[in-house]
Amino acid sequence: MSSHKEATVKIAHLTDIYAALSQTNKAIIRSKSRQELFDAIVRISVDFGHFRMAWIGVVDDASRAIVPVAWAGEGIAYLDGLKVSADADSPYGQGPSGQCIRAGEHRVAENFFGTQITAPWQKRAAFFNFNSSAAFPLKNQGKTIGTLSLYSDVPEFFTDDLIELLTEMTDEISFALDRMDLEASHRQHEAEQKELVERLMASNTELERFAYVASHDLQEPLRTIVSFAQLLDRHLGDKLPPEDRENFEFVVGAAKRMGLLINDLLAFSRVSAKGVSFSRISLTAACSAAQDNLREVIAQNHAEITVGQLPEVIGDDVQLMQVFQNLIGNAVKFRHPDRKPVISIEAEQKDGKWQIAVRDNGIGIADTSQDIFEIFRRLHAGNQYPGSGVGLAICKRIITQHGGQIWVESEPGHGATFRFTLPV
Repeated sequence: MSSHKEATVKIAHLTDIYAALSQTNKAIIRSKSRQELFDAIVRISVDFGHFRMAWIGVVDDASRAIVPVAWAGEGIAYLDGLKVSADADSPYGQGPSGQCIRAGEHRVAENFFGTQITAPWQKRAAFFNFNSSAAFPLKNQGKTIGTLSLYSDVPEFFTDDLIELLTEMTDEISFALDRMDLEASHRQHEAEQKELVERLMASNTELERFAYVASHDLQEPLRTIVSFAQLLDRHLGDKLPPEDRENFEFVVGAAKRMGLLINDLLAFSRVSAKGVSFSRISLTAACSAAQDNLREVIAQNHAEITVGQLPEVIGDDVQLMQVFQNLIGNAVKFRHPDRKPVISIEAEQKDGKWQIAVRDNGIGIADTSQDIFEIFRRLHAGNQYPGSGVGLAICKRIITQHGGQIWVESEPGHGATFRFTLPV
């Protein structure tokens, strides 16, 4: 009869521990901070596990002391002035908590007064009627940072079944600590991203202001310089010596080049960092519009252009037309002097993306460590090939906004192939 009663009590207690496990999982979901979780765990241990007292201690890295951070139960005064250490050389580091920290595994004192490892605390344990205790490791990122220490007024209270359940419980707590760290890291990352976005938006606002200044305050003086220089040239007529006439031409030419540079810079800045509302558009139509815009220069250079079947994509038709216009225009501009420009435009689906190739038979691009897609980057002198070095930078910015990449493959004297990708 006695053994049956003991078995019934044991089963009832294990049932309570299962309930404590369930409550622990709920606390893990609800808790927003480590301290909130610790406070909940010690209350659950006492209320559902029927331990006389429970406390959580965390190791102080500097002193190696195990510092109580949460506690519950009838004998919490036991912790007043308590000295417990994780240091193996300290007399206060030989008990269940200290051994548990060092080993990373649970430690049990089946009879608190039948072992020397609990000697420093036996007097106060007797006052609070603690007869057995156990410490279970709490881990964070694989490191044991503290313990959950539990006390009972019954000797040999911690059976194998109970230890297994309590180990499962503290494993769940350790997992929750890792999750909290991960969430904190995500929150920090999101805050940093938000700050970066705000800084970029502020920078973009400044860029828009600059574009306004460039379009109005800079272009107007340039137009004035060109107009008055040409007016003086007409007014003075043949009175000007050849040297002075040449100087006038230098002034007008330099002002016109500056105007072109400002216009190209404005075109680059207008490719919004945020982009516009994308829709399904035809790359065939965008490429055709680019050729229409270049009709005169294509005809003058007798350029031959063939266009394969191009797909529909999600994007902005005007911006993608700009990409084709810049790449086709460059192919004509950098033609080989001994042959007419031949340009082919093709598309293929590769690695889950559309890859578009614009291939020419021009002078090609010499090997260089310079980024040809960098704004104002030019590989040729202005008197050889006019331009500002903004076109390819605009292409890269547009393709990047569309979620793609752009690059070039070339051999000097044998043309170049510009490739860019777009999402399917």
